[in-house]
Amino acid sequence: MLLTRQPALATALLDVCAAVTYEDFADAAVKFCRTAVPHTGGEVFLNYLDFEVDTEQALIVRSDFPTKRGRTPEERAFRQEHAQIVGAYFERHPNTQVYRGQNQTLPALAELEKTIWFQEVMVPEGWHDFLGMSFRTGPIVHSSLFINRAFNQPTFSPDEAALFEEAYPYFASALQRVRLLENSRAIRTDLETSLLDLPVATVLLNWQLGLEHANRYAARMCAAWAHGRGAARMLKTPARLEVPEDLRTACRELRESWSSPKPGAIRLLRRTISHPAHPELQATITLLRPHALRLSAPTFLIRITEVTHLSPAHQDPGPNTTALLARLSGAERELVPLLRRGLANKEIATALGKSVPTIKKQLHSILAKAGVPSRARLITILQ
Repeated sequence: MLLTRQPALATALLDVCAAVTYEDFADAAVKFCRTAVPHTGGEVFLNYLDFEVDTEQALIVRSDFPTKRGRTPEERAFRQEHAQIVGAYFERHPNTQVYRGQNQTLPALAELEKTIWFQEVMVPEGWHDFLGMSFRTGPIVHSSLFINRAFNQPTFSPDEAALFEEAYPYFASALQRVRLLENSRAIRTDLETSLLDLPVATVLLNWQLGLEHANRYAARMCAAWAHGRGAARMLKTPARLEVPEDLRTACRELRESWSSPKPGAIRLLRRTISHPAHPELQATITLLRPHALRLSAPTFLIRITEVTHLSPAHQDPGPNTTALLARLSGAERELVPLLRRGLANKEIATALGKSVPTIKKQLHSILAKAGVPSRARLITILQ
């Protein structure tokens, strides 16, 4: 194998295989091309033919040219033109994976002479020969990379082309894995965004108790747990979330129970603790076991709630209550547990450190969002 003859080349290929993002892959691909084959310049285009309209938004590009081209309108037009030329070519040659310019496997020069690609790149930089790879999902090409040589340089040799042929399966496998990872990350980001305003305080910690996810309501409830309601009302951003130490301690105890079970003891998977000074604040910590086929460690789900003196059957909000809470502001949600306890406006104002007119205004807003005419009807819905 040609790859095994050069340790530096094998190392560069390992970097390609180790990529976990598009940026990692593009950087490793440029490094491999520099190490593998002498060339004048080259470029890596990732994820650009899957999108019909916003090519610039989808494009991940790495250049290896001696002169840098800015991201001007002409540069964007060049990239769009490049995508169109290469895409049209690959539609005509569905089995092409590695291509060479001198083998007539790119569009004819007469076709290229009419393009911005030819005028802005090929002529000024003296292109002479091409060597590249294309990557596709089914018949659709989504990415490509290429290198070139100037007119005063020899064409790419069969051995150099064979090197690209040999490396191609590794590139294709690595890029497919990166695409799957990027898709999973995108789905997770969309899911986390959709949960940010969920009116249930939810925190997810990894096995080392590092923060994996928390919504905005969790930031407010953690602040209330650690520093009181005043701090919770002043909190403006979830980036300041700090998981209270007693909740982290409960996670450590669950982790110890899971990791080092005592003979005959039952592994604890859940704990519920109350705030020592404000027992209405309760946190349920659940150890989420990985699926039997997963090799990842367990995680910890923390849910902080504010319970009332109602019967247990009414302590958790139902679907209608959750839908209403999702429409309320953070300040309005503070009234909910106190309303459920049947407190008067003056009592609520004292408990929250607000004025009675403010409480009346917020209550009026809650009634409007709930679509009910009276306080009694609202309390029924909340229960």
